Amino acid sequence: MADHKHVILCVDDEDNPLVLRKLVLEKAGYQVATAHSADEALNILESRRIDLVLSDHLMPGVTGAELAQEIKTRFPAIPFT
Repeated sequence: MADHKHVILCVDDEDNPLVLRKLVLEKAGYQVATAHSADEALNILESRRIDLVLSDHLMPGVTGAELAQEIKTRFPAIPFT
């Protein structure tokens, strides 16, 4: 049985912090998916297995807190920080 590589979804509307988080987490051995908006994050969550979500709070349209609430409602097994 192959080792399970945890998948982290990083959500941020700004490229620089998103790229930095992705590089650091990949170097630590995680698989990383990225999204630039709450809508994009929800689409990713519907299409693949995600173990953890890390999100910016201040994003246009939907805040990180609002995204967290939507994830808790639609995907209750996924931790969100």
